[in-house]
Amino acid sequence: MISLVKEKTFTQGDFAMLEKIMRVNALYDFFYQSLLTPKQQEYLNLYYLNDLSLGEIAEECDVTRQAVYDNFEAGRSDARII
Repeated sequence: MISLVKEKTFTQGDFAMLEKIMRVNALYDFFYQSLLTPKQQEYLNLYYLNDLSLGEIAEECDVTRQAVYDNFEAGRSDARII
């Protein structure tokens, strides 16, 4: 039998990133969502929950990547998500 799936070795950095995403999701769901504008909520949802890049979000929302970035950073700052 031939396997077409390539095995992936996960690094400590992969696990650290996963932990950060899980922490941000939990904080967002329970505490910070109400602090954000509807656009900030939409962009953060698409980024963290749907795993879209800023460019993909811009394309989907028909805005510039800079507009997404500005709202994304303002939302992260307002919610104190680092």
